[in-house]
Formats: sequence, structure tokens, C-alpha cells
Amino acid sequence: MKPIVYPAVFHQEEDGYLVEFPDLPGCITYGKDLVEAFLMAGDALKTWLNDPTDEYPAPTPLTKIEKQEGDRVQLVRPALYRTEYAKRYWIGEAIEKGLEECKLTQEQACIILGVRPDYLKDILSGSILPAHDMAERIALLLKFDPNIFFLDTEEA
Repeated sequence: MKPIVYPAVFHQEEDGYLVEFPDLPGCITYGKDLVEAFLMAGDALKTWLNDPTDEYPAPTPLTKIEKQEGDRVQLVRPALYRTEYAKRYWIGEAIEKGLEECKLTQEQACIILGVRPDYLKDILSGSILPAHDMAERIALLLKFDPNIFFLDTEEA
């Protein structure tokens, strides 16, 4: 079973915080301030734990974590950091992959959906977000989960 939390070391730098998980090789992230660093740490941990292996190292107790002067050590729970940029990225990835797999152009998909020709382009640029029923129609056509449009309202 996967541990729920892992200790992270927050190293203060000139322009923010570098975060590393001593128990998880390569699990490193960064934030411009302590709050963003903590949010990014949860996201990095969630990504690292999505590796399909069933074996993860046991978390080191906080008292045994090595740190330098000025470092902070904090237990971090895996959680997606749902920025608008990340949301647009995942929506774009899903739409582009769906178009490719269905062998459709954006314009063809718009005709099938009964919307104006540049509707998907506007979604991809982030200038609009479809209503819930249209999000479901787009996702059904392009074969992806419609909840990707509403990541900020979904529980990780």
C-alpha cells in the first residue's frame, strides 16, 4: 500500500523554494514562495506516485531527515496543483489526442458538435470554457473524461 504522506525538504533560495523528497529519487519541484512550493510539492508527489510500480520506499521519520540551516521539513500529501495553466494544458492535451485518435480536424469536430468553426480553437486558447453539457459532448466525441474541464471542482 502507498504511504499517504512523505517528508519534503524546502530549501530557501534567492527567488523561491526548491523542494525535494529525500525518499523519492528525482521527485523535486520549485515554488516562488512557501505556499506555492508546498502546493507544487503535493503535485510532484502525486505525479511520482502515479508510477505503475507497486513498491514505494517507506517514508523516513521527520526526526531522521537531514537538513541544512534555513531548511524546512514538512510532511506532504499527494495532491494536484490545479492552476488555470495546468487545466488549459490538460484540456489541450485531451482535445488534441482525441482529434488525432478520431482522425478529425478541429473544424470537422466543430461541424459534428454543431458549433462555430473556431469553437475548439477558443477552448484551446483558454478564452472560453464550455458549459457542462457541451463539455460532455466534446468529451464523448473525442473519447476523454469530461471532468478535465472542471478540475478545480473535482476532488483529487
